[in-house]
Amino acid sequence: MIRFGICDNHPQTCVEVEKLIHTYMKSEKHDFVTHIFPGGKQLLSFQERIDILFLDIDMPEMDGFQTAEQLNLKTDETVILFLTSYTKEFQKAFKVRAFRYLLKPVKISEFNGAIRDSLNELLTFRKILIIDSGREVLVSESKIMYIESIGDKTAIHTDSHGALVSGRTLSERLADLDPIRFVRPHRTFIMNFDYVESIEKGTAMLASGTNIPVSARSAKVVKEHMREYIRKRSR
Repeated sequence: MIRFGICDNHPQTCVEVEKLIHTYMKSEKHDFVTHIFPGGKQLLSFQERIDILFLDIDMPEMDGFQTAEQLNLKTDETVILFLTSYTKEFQKAFKVRAFRYLLKPVKISEFNGAIRDSLNELLTFRKILIIDSGREVLVSESKIMYIESIGDKTAIHTDSHGALVSGRTLSERLADLDPIRFVRPHRTFIMNFDYVESIEKGTAMLASGTNIPVSARSAKVVKEHMREYIRKRSR
């Protein structure tokens, strides 16, 4: 699930940006949600994760640069895309680690390119928190090979921390993972396509030598998902 934030004190701009996000994400078959904030203070008080943020620069009380600076103190895992009608403060965007600078009115081709590149950027640093026997472990998504259900818990198998046991369900885990990279081939497993070497006769073989079952019910979805994974990773 990709979480978008739109922070702009102009309601019409928020509506327009949200429509562009919906059009692009639906065409790419991504799972996503959007959150709209009328100002920096509302954004900074938001407790959930924001993956990609469209942030207006010219806002009252707290401008976009101040907002980005405070946000960076909370997390370094939000891709920030500045929205503005002016170019005079272009250099400031780099001081707060902005990923891109989009001029209003935004051209659709530039907007779509910004989202595409932002999604690719997310893959380089997205991490998930796993609470294993009371200890909190941050694991990069790219290091998760597969997840399996074990009773009312899940075991997250990684190539960086070994196997970690979590109290969260498979469905809860899948909702937080990259929808292109991960798929649920069986009711008791989630696997990462990055580690899949082959799929045949109801089995997915991972690079580690682990075999993951692919149920008859999920086989068609898994194949379609794999084609989409290959298409998007080959760009």
